[in-house]
Amino acid sequence: MKIFTKANSPSKNNQNILQSFSGILFILFLFLLVTETSIAVPACPGGVKVKQPDGTEITVRLRGDEFVHWNESEDGFQITKNKKTKQWVYVIKESGKAVASQHAVGKAHPKSIKAVIPDIAEMTAIARMNKSEKLMDLEQPALAPLTGTMRNLVILVNFSDMTVAYPRQNYDNLFNQVGYSTDGAVGSVKDFYHEISYNALTVQSTVVEPVTLNNGYAYYGADGSNGEIDLNAQQMVAQALQKLETRGFDFSTMDGDGDGWIDGLTIIHAGGGEEYGGNDPDYIWSHQWALASTVTYDGIKMKTYHTEPARRGWDTHPATHGITRIGVICHENGHFLGLPDLYDYDYDSEGAGKFCLMAGGSWNGEYGTTPAHMSAWCKSDLGWITPTLILANGTYTLPMVETNAQVLKLQGDFPSSQYFLVENKQNSGFDSALPGSSRGILIWHVDETVTTNNDDQTHYLVDLEEASGTQHLQLNENEGEDSDYYRAGNATIFNDTSVPNNKSYSSQLLNINITNVGPTGANMAVTISGIPGPGLPMNPNPANGAIDISLNADLSWTAPAEATSHDVYFGTVSPGTFCGNQTGTFFDPGTLVHGTTYYWRIDEKDTYGNISTGTVWSFTTIANHLLTISASAGGTVTTPGKGTFEYEHGTNVSVAASPDPYYFFVKWTGSAVAEGKVANPNSPSTTVLMDDDYSLKANFDSIYNRLIASSTSGGTVIAPGIGSYFYDPDTNVQIEATEDINNFYFINWTGSAVLNGKVADPCSRITNVLMSDDYTVQANYGFAMTPIDNLWTKTYSGLSNSDDYAADIAADSNGNVYVTGYAKYSGTNYDFTTVKYAPDGNQLWIKTYNRNTSNNDYALAITADANSNVIVAGYSYTSFAGYDALIVKYNSEGTQLWTKYYNSTGTKNDRFYDVAADANGNIYAVGRANDDTLIIKYAPNGTMLWTKTYNGSANAYDALYKVAIDTQGNAFACGETSLSGSARDCMVVKYAPDGTRLWLQTHGDFDNDFLESIALGADGSVYVTGSIETETDCDYVTLKYSPTGQKIWDANYSGSAYGWDESVAVAVCPDGNVVVTGYSTAENVDSATIKYNSQTGEQIWVQRYNGGANSTDYTESIAVDRLGNIYAHGRRYENGNNDYLTICYNADGSLLWRMNHNGTAGLDDIGTALVVIDDEEEYQSNVYVTGTTQISATNCDYLTLKYSVDYTPCRQPLGDLTGDCKVDLFDFSIYADSYFTSQQDFSMLCDLAQSWLECGLLIQDNCWLQSIE
Repeated sequence: MKIFTKANSPSKNNQNILQSFSGILFILFLFLLVTETSIAVPACPGGVKVKQPDGTEITVRLRGDEFVHWNESEDGFQITKNKKTKQWVYVIKESGKAVASQHAVGKAHPKSIKAVIPDIAEMTAIARMNKSEKLMDLEQPALAPLTGTMRNLVILVNFSDMTVAYPRQNYDNLFNQVGYSTDGAVGSVKDFYHEISYNALTVQSTVVEPVTLNNGYAYYGADGSNGEIDLNAQQMVAQALQKLETRGFDFSTMDGDGDGWIDGLTIIHAGGGEEYGGNDPDYIWSHQWALASTVTYDGIKMKTYHTEPARRGWDTHPATHGITRIGVICHENGHFLGLPDLYDYDYDSEGAGKFCLMAGGSWNGEYGTTPAHMSAWCKSDLGWITPTLILANGTYTLPMVETNAQVLKLQGDFPSSQYFLVENKQNSGFDSALPGSSRGILIWHVDETVTTNNDDQTHYLVDLEEASGTQHLQLNENEGEDSDYYRAGNATIFNDTSVPNNKSYSSQLLNINITNVGPTGANMAVTISGIPGPGLPMNPNPANGAIDISLNADLSWTAPAEATSHDVYFGTVSPGTFCGNQTGTFFDPGTLVHGTTYYWRIDEKDTYGNISTGTVWSFTTIANHLLTISASAGGTVTTPGKGTFEYEHGTNVSVAASPDPYYFFVKWTGSAVAEGKVANPNSPSTTVLMDDDYSLKANFDSIYNRLIASSTSGGTVIAPGIGSYFYDPDTNVQIEATEDINNFYFINWTGSAVLNGKVADPCSRITNVLMSDDYTVQANYGFAMTPIDNLWTKTYSGLSNSDDYAADIAADSNGNVYVTGYAKYSGTNYDFTTVKYAPDGNQLWIKTYNRNTSNNDYALAITADANSNVIVAGYSYTSFAGYDALIVKYNSEGTQLWTKYYNSTGTKNDRFYDVAADANGNIYAVGRANDDTLIIKYAPNGTMLWTKTYNGSANAYDALYKVAIDTQGNAFACGETSLSGSARDCMVVKYAPDGTRLWLQTHGDFDNDFLESIALGADGSVYVTGSIETETDCDYVTLKYSPTGQKIWDANYSGSAYGWDESVAVAVCPDGNVVVTGYSTAENVDSATIKYNSQTGEQIWVQRYNGGANSTDYTESIAVDRLGNIYAHGRRYENGNNDYLTICYNADGSLLWRMNHNGTAGLDDIGTALVVIDDEEEYQSNVYVTGTTQISATNCDYLTLKYSVDYTPCRQPLGDLTGDCKVDLFDFSIYADSYFTSQQDFSMLCDLAQSWLECGLLIQDNCWLQSIE
């Protein structure tokens, strides 16, 4: 399409029209008349580099089409070429007229000379006027055939001064060769139309040898002085036809469809095309037009033609020259088929852009090598595609339109002239040069009532709905981009609220939505929704909410007129179960059940499968009557049995009861008796009249009193056992409970015997029940978090059938553990024996030390320094020196680094009882030097740095048993000293790093006082524990000293007035308070663990543990984890032997868990030491315990176990029904509700509550007790 007006000489006619409003209206009127035959090609896109006569290079852009066009500079100012000087100059206005200036482009600043920016409105008016003048009063030829073969006559035209650039065969190939690829081409004209028509149309072109016209090219291509365009182009066509006729060409061969008109007429003229910006303005602009009058040769009429240059490219750039491309030819041929232009004649938008041949797509590829397919509307208009009209919701697969004639049409509620077309565009064939790289779905909005094609960007004939929501084409921003496609990753929804939306131009709703557009590809899925169903069903029978419906009822309803089938849902749970699809409006649900509510729903479907989901209706059938039968203890109901039974109204039901041995039937009770419906309540066999719902209970009594004994999980009742037992009235029956599962402990007895005060001591495992009636008792056991039960168990045995004793355990910074003691390894005597285990239980090494092959060596203590070196201390016997204190150091690999022994003088009794290392690796060992206290400091290399002894004032027995080192390297030790006679007192001593004794404190009143364990607080406070003798017994004693030796407090604990109590281990908790453990005598010897307030010495709590045999239970080692949980390890006695005992309490003193370990049945397992390693990453504590297990009567081995315990702050005690780790009113209320069902029982609630309080299950709170009362 060609638009150009000479800027320096606009026609008077044009000026008058543009200055006259009425003239403009007239032009617009003419334009509307001829819009349907508007035919053109837009200018070649992009700019061209040209050189001014002085060599300056500038960029020229050609704008417009056949009817009006102009040139612009790179910055948008109008320019023109001076024919005389060949110089490109700016256009300016003089007296309101556009004229060529004297200012060369690129030499002057356009704004300073007031250069013209093109007036689009003015250019548009000129274009419409020129087009109208050419189309008025023209006979309209028949269209070319749309299917079959189109006979296209191609005439090559030479001018008198210019010839066609290439041989005829080259053009024949351009039009007809299948797979044409010359000079970068990707197909011929025939290839193109074969592809886009899906082989429906064959464009068969007859290319004739050139005819030579009498005039030069400028004669035919020059524009008129009054705005006329390509003045004599029609003469070129007419003269070419005449020359061909003279040559004897048979035109009758060019009417393929027999309508008397030539199918197609193409003129390929010599030279270039004016549509290439910067070319000679006397070239002809490619166009499709008509002759002034119809020409007839051989009976064939000819009028419409299109023309293109024989040579492509710009005059100033020979490298761009070559045979013309097919893009413009295919575009103009589209007009032969009846298609309009779909670009915007106003030039202020891009119309259909590069997505369509009939817009900018004719230039796709290298200036038209790969013209775009026609848009979906064009193909549909030509009949090559029949769009699928969407009438049903669902998911549709849309193949790519390049190879499949499939397009979706969304009509919805729009008028028939307006709709959407949906096509899948991919990188295939002639669409391979479309905008964007990923492609996808294009949605076109078509309004066939539009008569201005795509000239009005606010209301196109064919409008692309850009998926990005930005109207690139309408806003003239570009000719299309990748964001315009719908696909996964771009927009995937097109509905009435999306941007863009699917409303009509008058904002009417389409009522069809596109959602879930899938990934781009040869087949793309789109989901269609929003199409309404046929309507809702009405008049349900039975009516919605109806009751007392017959068991043989059928369902029916009234369907809407457009419904063709019905989905039926029916069942006892809303909305019912799908029962199938049917065409009738009657449904038989089968036999129904008495007193049941049924739900049903009908979903209506139309012909296309669209669904209207119905309302859920319900009805209830007539009810049967229920008889609930139960029995008291002592018998059962044989007919019909115990439970709930359903009977029809008015039925007489037979019932029969049978007593157990020792029982007899008493009577029937229940609502059936109260309402007089039981024929004989005193007979075990009778009848019940069922005219309502009733309850019935058979009551039995016994000639004896029955005790039913049971237990909760974790233990059992061993006397009289689990089950039912009968006793003479008022017999005192002994009951006994015992634990049978680790982590469980006896709490109390509950049951009716407790509630009625018949259990002598509900909190004692062994007690009596007074059998004055039938009673129940239940043994209750508490439990808590269970450790990962014994991740591993390791034993170590020296020589077979020998005794090996583990004494102590330690851990290094890598989580490895070391167990030391004495074992018979290589002879008949004991040797130091140390075993190293990895965290996973793998035994890494075993090291023994034998000082003298014929004597014993006893390891008692072990520690690991900061470098994971291991130091073992104890004593050794030699015949020449007696007992010597002995210490051995190993590195982490088990290599013995050095060994040292200490002998006071002569044959004495010297021993190390404990060892510790400071942060620098110095080692401190404590014990006794014969009868004096002993402490020695060794350097890391074994050098003895100093030795200190102490002899009490009585010159009797003195010893240190435990040592602790603070962060400054001060050493603290505890033990005992003799101050007068044979009496022994508690002793605590502090030494400076250089060995200076800083202070020494003693404590005690009577004969037998000693300290066995020491621990340091974070503030340097010193805590020690042991045993102290009183007037009547021995008690725990625990003391606190300041760092300077002042006693802050002391605290004693006594299990009973005349028992022995010995505290053997102390530890400091994270909260700063202190815990001790040991054994305490009350009725039995129990493990006793106590927590003290570190500030005041007040006892916070005490927990005692007694094993199942009410015998001796010891805990001899204690440790605390980072959460303040306390671990104690030792032994318990049960079933005739000792077992390992490991107990864990939380910071509040609640028992979290207890683990027992019984090695060989019937033999002893004695726990001696434990160590706890916190694993903060796994949020757990690893507990390692060690000691000795008896394998046989003559063989003992080391035994080490690992427990891994998840951090938990509390156990869940018995009665904790809410899971908050405590028992309170909320738990008691739940518990009580399960026992009492009517207000007449409230008098017993306080008795129950009191029994809980007495056993420590409830916190005393008079307020809530009063509220219960």
